[in-house]
Amino acid sequence: MRILELSFIPTLDNAQSATIAVRQIVETLMKTVKVAGSERMDKFLSEIELATGEACVNSVKHGPEQGMDKIQISVVFKEKYSNFIVTVSDGNERYEFSDREPDFDALPESGYGIYIIRNLMDKVSYQREKGRNLVIMEKEIKQGEQ
Repeated sequence: MRILELSFIPTLDNAQSATIAVRQIVETLMKTVKVAGSERMDKFLSEIELATGEACVNSVKHGPEQGMDKIQISVVFKEKYSNFIVTVSDGNERYEFSDREPDFDALPESGYGIYIIRNLMDKVSYQREKGRNLVIMEKEIKQGEQ
């Protein structure tokens, strides 16, 4: 198992920078894994990048005040057997991690993040642990020859 952690002060600029770094981090951790086909690898990377970016932006937007050191956002990446696991944690207040779909007919400005994450990743869960919110996202690694 390989693990890498990235932490940042919660600002939208930092969340954007962290999202950009996600692809490189995942590629680095996946170097020893053969994923079936380069197109599948690109899709795998893009889905993890987008889901992680959504989780990071949600942590920033739903925090009490941008830039507060005490609610630093942490992103932990794990490559474990046939799964890639990304955990985004923050020190924000507990929140509802719903599995309901947004009201697409009403065209809300926000509220799509969790829905997007759930549709990109194979397994998504929420936990509250030691005063922190944890969004745990798993993606199965489809192994094979390139």
